[in-house]
Amino acid sequence: MKKILLIIGALIFAMAFKVNAQPKFKANYYYDADSTRLEKMLITAKTDGDKISILNSLMAEYGSAADIEQLLQINKTAKLVNDVPYRKLLTIVKDTSLSFDKGLALYQQVINGFDAQDIELPGLLMNIREYYNALNRQDEKYKYFSQKLSFYLQHPRTFPGNIAACYHGIGGYYYSKGDYNTSITYYLKAAEAYKPLSASMYMNDLLVVGSNYNEWGNQQKALYYLKMALKEGNNKDILHNKYFAMLSLANVEYSLANYDASLNYLKFFDHTAQSTLSYIIPGGMLENLKALNYIALNRLPEAIDLLNKAKKQGDAGHTAIFNLSGYYEIDYGYYKYYMAIHQPARAIPYLLTAYQKAVASKSVTLKLKYLKELAYSYGTNGNTTNAWKYTIGYNKLRDSLEASTNKYKVAAYENEMRDRAQNKRVADLKQESILQSAAIGKRNMMIWFTFAGLLVVGVSLVFIYKQLQVNKKILLALRQTQTQLIQAEKMASLGELTAGIAHEIQNPLNFVNNFSEVNKEMVDELEEELKKGNIEEALAIAADIKGNQEKITHHGRRAEFIVKGMLEHSRTGTGEKQLTSINVLAEEFLKLSYHGLRAKDKAFNAELITRFDEHLPKINIAAQDIGRVLLNLFNNAFYTVNQKKKTAGPDYKPEVTVTTSIEKNNLIIRVKDNGNGISDAIKDKIMQPFFTTKPTGEGTGLGLSLSYDIVVKGHGGTIELVSQASEGSEFIIKIPLV
Repeated sequence: MKKILLIIGALIFAMAFKVNAQPKFKANYYYDADSTRLEKMLITAKTDGDKISILNSLMAEYGSAADIEQLLQINKTAKLVNDVPYRKLLTIVKDTSLSFDKGLALYQQVINGFDAQDIELPGLLMNIREYYNALNRQDEKYKYFSQKLSFYLQHPRTFPGNIAACYHGIGGYYYSKGDYNTSITYYLKAAEAYKPLSASMYMNDLLVVGSNYNEWGNQQKALYYLKMALKEGNNKDILHNKYFAMLSLANVEYSLANYDASLNYLKFFDHTAQSTLSYIIPGGMLENLKALNYIALNRLPEAIDLLNKAKKQGDAGHTAIFNLSGYYEIDYGYYKYYMAIHQPARAIPYLLTAYQKAVASKSVTLKLKYLKELAYSYGTNGNTTNAWKYTIGYNKLRDSLEASTNKYKVAAYENEMRDRAQNKRVADLKQESILQSAAIGKRNMMIWFTFAGLLVVGVSLVFIYKQLQVNKKILLALRQTQTQLIQAEKMASLGELTAGIAHEIQNPLNFVNNFSEVNKEMVDELEEELKKGNIEEALAIAADIKGNQEKITHHGRRAEFIVKGMLEHSRTGTGEKQLTSINVLAEEFLKLSYHGLRAKDKAFNAELITRFDEHLPKINIAAQDIGRVLLNLFNNAFYTVNQKKKTAGPDYKPEVTVTTSIEKNNLIIRVKDNGNGISDAIKDKIMQPFFTTKPTGEGTGLGLSLSYDIVVKGHGGTIELVSQASEGSEFIIKIPLV
């Protein structure tokens, strides 16, 4: 019995040693390797691990059932991977009757299975994106790719291809929502991640950025990125990307009204078999774009022939109005044709159909385009009721696109380098000031030593006088430097305000423009009614015009207030005291600060809580200076809650609370956050000039120092900090009313 136990123990030890001695399999992924090259590598591969890595790349990029079956056969004896996700993937590849819903669910299980084994397969993430698009589940797609991105970024092992694919997927979500600003940001991040990995995907993301800029309305940026993409792909046979580039360039030239140039790019496809293009560019899209160019060039017989051909091909291929290659606007094409031959009664139904398809596809860009066109068409044909209806719809949708609205139509991500350069200049200026202070200190010491020596030896005081003059010049230069630093701080905060101001001012300007256009049409209608003698109808129209004019005045004054505040903030002098509504001042700067940060970081959200004393009288203060204090405190509050959100758990909800009140003949303003708080060790230092807890380049260290001077020296008040580490901070401003 004892002998048997010894034998069993030896066997268990041997098995344990064998298991522990076997190294964990780590799969490699071969980027930009075409199927021919991978198949040659597979023939010469020496180990089962190398073969599985090569087959992984083959099946992820080209989806071959034979590759998956070969991998399963190798793994049957090698047992290097868990084969469950491979078997599920085989089901997706083989079962052609599988619905998109079931396919999506299986794909999610497959990717989770590979993630659990630390196997990187970015091609599968690109494939699942197409399932979300086919089902038009954009919100679900955003949630899925955001969760996966967080997983890959926090994982100890790097997944560069998977991270790039997640950026691409999130960019597609924002593209579907018409938020080009954020969409371009994520596609640029994807391009940066792909650049060292895959020339094909790097080129692809540059092309998508160019296409986004075209639809956003910045055609120069579009051409820049599209031509950059073609340059990157010149020495590589990336045919499908070249097709997409030519189609995108044709769209850009059409947008610029360069119709002949657009048609020249489309000639690239004349010598290419349609079967080669069908898997890249859905049927009917090329003919549709050609037809739109012909309509613009008044080549109407050729245009209608192409439209009919495009419709036949699109119907056969079930081409969607919004697809991976762009827009298939066949109904819009018929609308433009019938408007060109002066048959609006036949044209408008096509435009309505196009709009209904855009609504069904949830394409914000197309909905915005068609709403504006419907308002114009009905307006020019005298149907003011429908014109007004679609104008209101257009305005509501336009107002909802907050993040994508800015004057220059350049993605915030492209401005980051500019911001970094500006922050570096401020940091250099700060360093220069420190060096100058040290130099002045040394020179002062030299002057005093010289003075003492001269007293002892009785040397002439002429030399001392000259040194004092030099010292005065140095002190003057220091004061000028300090003034420049203060102005740099103010301009830095003004830069942070710009994005918020752009958001705040765009809405009233949209109302002014739209109500002005409506009033212009109604004046024409008023003249017609007066000519007919319809006095009552004319009076009703006049009342509507008056109401619209009041709205124009209201929104114009609103825009004037925002611009006036921005100009006051940028002035170098100290503002004069005047009666000011603190509640209005605080609310405006709170919105501007919040939207400024949101423009830089779209993922950031915080709850804004205002507890304003409704009976608060107007206070005699320097509104420009107090506004600067509030902006600094709001920026700091949003910064600290944003930093905490990056490390806190999912239950953490950022909050910033602003309270105003009158207590014991003092105006009280409280700015509270639930961020990281300020430790006791540095509480006494935060009001000192140049002291900052932010990383180098992100803060000047002058904001709170200037705020202290404005409140204490400028208004005879106090500024108090109540804070606890990890719990949040509260700044309490007290300003005497007399």
